Amino acid sequence: MAVHRSDGATLLRIHAYPPKPLSRRLGPGLPCSPSRSKRPKIACISTIFFKYSHTQHIVDRFLEGYGWNGTHHRPAMDLVSLWVDQVGDNDVSRDCAKRHPEMKIYPSIAEALTLGGSKLAVDGVLLIGEHGNYPRNEKGQRLYPRYEFFEEIMKVYRDSGRSVPLFNDKHLSWNWDWAKQMYDQSKELGFAFMAGSSLPVTWRTPPLEMPLAPRCARRCLWPMAAWTPMTSTRSRPSSAWPSAAARAKSA
Repeated sequence: MAVHRSDGATLLRIHAYPPKPLSRRLGPGLPCSPSRSKRPKIACISTIFFKYSHTQHIVDRFLEGYGWNGTHHRPAMDLVSLWVDQVGDNDVSRDCAKRHPEMKIYPSIAEALTLGGSKLAVDGVLLIGEHGNYPRNEKGQRLYPRYEFFEEIMKVYRDSGRSVPLFNDKHLSWNWDWAKQMYDQSKELGFAFMAGSSLPVTWRTPPLEMPLAPRCARRCLWPMAAWTPMTSTRSRPSSAWPSAAARAKSA
């Protein structure tokens, strides 16, 4: 299968191979296999869900689809459960659940993964630990509880005797040792583990589709409005971090 631009140029060529058995293992750990449902079921674990938040961008893409290659694309999977840590006055998760009754909000991480049962009942997990009212450390890093949420997910995996792929929005953790533990557990239990930004699935204005590996004469970097340290605590010495006065001035 090939993906083409409107001018006929080939952007991507995909070769099809015979599918592997669903019972395959991705590593020496737990069996990593989807349930027998025709459409995979996805659970979302989130810190907070308000308009234009990372959770809203990602969840809406699963529930409502998105523009891709000149058409409206809907993922071939269902987002069926949601857990939100902080629900404030600007929360839109409840309204979203009313508009999409196929997605149910659960009171705990474990219940979102088991769909209210006793064993893992989904085929993939979204971990979105971005935004929310969480403390900062002496370096100014926002202490998002991605590691803590991850550990609760791992408990369900272990108790269920199987694991499923997990996507972590943004970097793994502000703490290097915790980030390493997250990676190590994905290898131990043998599940696909991916981390990245939600920006590739947000709206593009104008809707520019760049060709594969283009040569650009100019590039523009759009920084964040406020200085936000994202690297882990081991990645640079404390003396290398800007002072509070410097951060205030840059903001």
